[in-house]
Amino acid sequence: MNCKSPFWRVVQRELKENLFGQWPYFFIVCIGPLIGFLLVTWIFSSNVPRNLPVAVVDMDHTMMSRKMANMTDATPIAAINRSYISLEDARRGLEKGNVDAVLYIPAGTEKEILKGESSSVALYLNEANVLKGSLLSSGIQKAIGTLSAGIKLQFQMENGATEEQ
Repeated sequence: MNCKSPFWRVVQRELKENLFGQWPYFFIVCIGPLIGFLLVTWIFSSNVPRNLPVAVVDMDHTMMSRKMANMTDATPIAAINRSYISLEDARRGLEKGNVDAVLYIPAGTEKEILKGESSSVALYLNEANVLKGSLLSSGIQKAIGTLSAGIKLQFQMENGATEEQ
């Protein structure tokens, strides 16, 4: 590279006079993109919320209801940190912001499931923060869905089906 060539003289002149010589050009070409890159990195550096407080109202008090609560607690998004005796107490805790969701397991859930009937488990969410509510909903539904699939598989195997079927 010959610094005496017209091309390199023009490059040196432009860098010296325009880029480094005038603050707006230097900012737009060098500092602005660096700030933008750092800003985007900072915005996306925070992780997905984890271990959001969830309460359980277990009116069934069976092995299956405890397993349901344990599977919910095992999800990365939810952490069972309270157990309420009544749905009214859980509602008050949800309103106060002590918990972000309440998992309600009604009495007789295990009996209905073992009979082969459908049973309802209710999930009450605090939707003040839509992102937290939707993440909790999907995480807990996946956990309950996994438990449900396991029960169906066990029920079919007891009726003579193989694992492959």
